[in-house]
Amino acid sequence: MTETLKRALRREYLSLRNALPADERNEKSAAIAEFFLSSDEYIKCGSLFIYMNMGSEAATLSIIKKALGDGKPVALPFILNKSDREMVFIKISSVENLITNDFGVAEPVYDDKKILQCGPDTLIAAPGVAFSADGSRVGYGGGYYDRYLMRNKYLCAAGLCFTAQLAAYIPADSSDVKMDMLVTEKGIDRRKN
Repeated sequence: MTETLKRALRREYLSLRNALPADERNEKSAAIAEFFLSSDEYIKCGSLFIYMNMGSEAATLSIIKKALGDGKPVALPFILNKSDREMVFIKISSVENLITNDFGVAEPVYDDKKILQCGPDTLIAAPGVAFSADGSRVGYGGGYYDRYLMRNKYLCAAGLCFTAQLAAYIPADSSDVKMDMLVTEKGIDRRKN
């Protein structure tokens, strides 16, 4: 039942996000980046684990460039093992040397010496299709982020999204990890514990 609901939500919210005009997405992405970069969580983090956006997702390039400029260690996800859905984060020094993976997403070249370990000062930005006020998230169905977040300690997990991606309710089970904060073009909503 949960998976059926998630599939329906995934279709609905992908459609809503894809319907946003490109100029509106760019404007809202800039606001999301500004809120994210001025947050206490970003300012205090010792490392930033973030994804390179794809399709109609909120743009992350300006966040990545600013974090690199601020001298923060920045790492992007790399799918290590598709069958086990295992993901690691590879440290980057620029966005110039990224390659396109099988999903059409820019990612770093694999180098086991550049795998960064997650720690209590790591801020993780997670992609998603839909989010709800309690921090629940519908991703793309692979479970990579839920598995990673479940196995690691970190400062904060942040969902970056447009308000059009906010759902009233998202079904969750024991394998789903909630976001600690959501960052939209309207501001930051920290999950109440």
